[in-house]
Amino acid sequence: NLTLSLQSEQIQLHEKNIELREENLKLKEEISNLKSQLENQTLLAFDGEVYWKDIGGQKEKWPYCPKCYDTRKLSVHLEKDGSGWWCKECCDHFGASNRGGY
Repeated sequence: NLTLSLQSEQIQLHEKNIELREENLKLKEEISNLKSQLENQTLLAFDGEVYWKDIGGQKEKWPYCPKCYDTRKLSVHLEKDGSGWWCKECCDHFGASNRGGY
């Protein structure tokens, strides 16, 4: 029957449309993540111990973990730890209070 065939084709097209929309959303998210990584690469500068984001020639208040960034491309702010820094993600220490860190 022609009507059933057309309905079946319409259902298949609808399913393909849904599949393509989901793929499109995933690709948009991936593009956004890659843009963010690229932006961080251009803004983060390594000072020999930690990464700093340069905003208009000024360092941001909190540095970023070099271990997390170099190994997993994660931009994790470090927390003050005495005269150095501590990473809540990898639990490593950097700077003057370095205790076997990176």
